[in-house]
Amino acid sequence: MADNEATAQTQDFQVQELAAKHNISIEEAKQLIEKVGTDRGSVDAAAQDLKLGNAPAPDHSQD
Repeated sequence: MADNEATAQTQDFQVQELAAKHNISIEEAKQLIEKVGTDRGSVDAAAQDLKLGNAPAPDHSQD
């Protein structure tokens, strides 16, 4: 398996794990990771804020 494939699989898993943990959509999880980065504490806090309505909703204008 190439490094790029392994990285993509790891990122997919992180997105799925974040979405499941915080009961948010896969798209919301992807956007949070893109915006906040991959630091688990930061992305967990951002996901919690999103659920509580303390963060701006992800931008769906490109959907």
